[in-house]
Amino acid sequence: MVRRKRPSNREGSSAAVKRSPNRIILVSLLLALSIFSLTLVTSMRPLAAAPVGLQFDHIVIIAMENQNYGDVIGSPSAPFINSLAAQGTTIPNYHSYGANAFSGDNINGCSAACYVALISGSDNGVSDGYSCCLTGTTLVDQLQSAGLTWQAYCESGCPRGNDHFPFTGFASDANSPDI
Repeated sequence: MVRRKRPSNREGSSAAVKRSPNRIILVSLLLALSIFSLTLVTSMRPLAAAPVGLQFDHIVIIAMENQNYGDVIGSPSAPFINSLAAQGTTIPNYHSYGANAFSGDNINGCSAACYVALISGSDNGVSDGYSCCLTGTTLVDQLQSAGLTWQAYCESGCPRGNDHFPFTGFASDANSPDI
């Protein structure tokens, strides 16, 4: 059996000195990369959530046909609607969507035209009762284009049909599962 002579501290130190510049460069490079990575990570902040209260989570429109705003909102004879209104807000100048409700409008005064205009901004030529399917652009189309969701409800399954629930009267919305 042959034994190798173990280098003394003096012999080993010359090898360590020769490797020392490479180690210093490697350690310096790793330190620089660490600092750079730390700076990069701390400068990348996660996207902040939208501030609460600045966006709408829900928009609810309750159509009280043939009712004056003042006869419903604030009236003791409409406690349920007023309890709902107290949880949100109302738009005081958006309460009569019939004929000439707004300066310069051309909306026919019948129910069908008013409901169609409510979701499309135009009566789309409707004067009274109509069947599916209108082709104008609706608020629903705009919501979907923006990647937003929507839902429409009608009391008692809308026994009157499209003339009182326009969501079923537009080709783009008529068969939606959101109705």
